Amino acid sequence: MHEDTVGIKQRTRWTHTFCVAVMVAGCFMPGIARAEFNFNRYRPYSLAQAVADHSHGEEADWVIAAGSFKYRVRVTHTGQQRDIKGSVRQLIANWVKSLDLNPKLLDLFKQEILVREDGRQYWLPIQEQLLQHVAREVRTGDLVDLYIMRVGSTKTESVFIINEFQARRVTK
Repeated sequence: MHEDTVGIKQRTRWTHTFCVAVMVAGCFMPGIARAEFNFNRYRPYSLAQAVADHSHGEEADWVIAAGSFKYRVRVTHTGQQRDIKGSVRQLIANWVKSLDLNPKLLDLFKQEILVREDGRQYWLPIQEQLLQHVAREVRTGDLVDLYIMRVGSTKTESVFIINEFQARRVTK
């Protein structure tokens, strides 16, 4: 009976590992083809509401999101980008390590872009391979749908990463 229990635990662990690997492959391989990205897994939401739903507490240095919190948010592109600040980069590194993801995923996130929604500004880490596409397809002031996923929180902010985008032209 002990051997059966061990076998079940090994199968369960393998199944869990396989499911996580499939989830990660789906989230972090936008270069395959945009048609393969599952836009339907991201629910329409406001960025302000996503942040409010996942309020962070100052009692912990890092909170890692183990769930699948995916949102489609419509924001205004400001055209600004910068290197990801240290606390956010560390959170992403902790997220990768905690979920036992491929350490190379950390290399996908070096920059963040500034977006605006209803007068509030948010810096969001973006996958490196998406930056050149954003620069070509989205002008400053354009609306853009971002497909974001919650990574967790630092002491001061909730962190969402950008996995994909769709440009929306402002009509005048």
